[in-house]
Amino acid sequence: RHEKLTDNLIHFVVHSIAMVSPDAGAALGLSQTKKFLESLGRYGSTPFLWSMYGSGELPQAFCRLCAVFGGVYYLGRGLTKIIVKEGRCTGIVTEEKRVNCDYLVLPDKYIPDAIVLDDLDHVGTQRCLYVTERSVLPADKEQISLVSLPTREPVHIIEVGPGTAACPKGLHVLHASCRDVDGMRLDDTVRESLVSDDDTGVRYFLSFTQTTRTGSVQSRLENVFRASGPLPELDFDASVQQGQEIYRRIFPEDEFLPRAPDPEEIIIGEEADTVTKEGDSVTKEGDTVTKEGNT
Repeated sequence: RHEKLTDNLIHFVVHSIAMVSPDAGAALGLSQTKKFLESLGRYGSTPFLWSMYGSGELPQAFCRLCAVFGGVYYLGRGLTKIIVKEGRCTGIVTEEKRVNCDYLVLPDKYIPDAIVLDDLDHVGTQRCLYVTERSVLPADKEQISLVSLPTREPVHIIEVGPGTAACPKGLHVLHASCRDVDGMRLDDTVRESLVSDDDTGVRYFLSFTQTTRTGSVQSRLENVFRASGPLPELDFDASVQQGQEIYRRIFPEDEFLPRAPDPEEIIIGEEADTVTKEGDSVTKEGDTVTKEGNT
């Protein structure tokens, strides 16, 4: 209003670019708008990227990168006990086996309440999933659709088709999410605006609410850290920032997420100190290199 923007332009900036609630402060609105504009043109005309097969591919990518550098994943195992000595975690127990550790990072839903700090905020996220026979935004060419509904809390809706490998041919998957607030039912809002059984042919529907805590990553144990669960935001910025904070507390001198090496740069195992080929002798690390009689 102060800059004399029209109502139509204000609506467009708030709901389609910044994607914040109408009562959001100027600092948050500018930050979100800046993020949108800086993302334009990086990978095409849209500022958005969507991972093939769904967001579950993102942790798998980090899993594969970790394994290249010797990381070990022990899947399908729960946490039975945390072993504590003199204010530090010295190990965990899983399936009656002890695993020693110097540091421990736990997701919010698995960290024991006894070691959680008091000054944390609870955040809930309503989510609805629809499998439909027809798109809510029909087009000649299959597309990924993003819709932001102008409600009390921003409602983000993403629809994908079979070209993204997220559903079988002939179907579409629609995912809606928003912050959980009293008196707001996400399913009612989505059905009133976009989804109806007659227009889209809803084949399957699921709704649930996720809750997590936000705030400090530290726990009451100096070497145990807490990672928040999924949040209402459309991106993963909060998760990356939290991961960076935990990483810097554990490895303050190391770079966070350096460039991944090219395949030809990866060396597994130790190289031999001396390599001999057709009578030529090569000694590593600045020692004498002899070839064809020259030193």
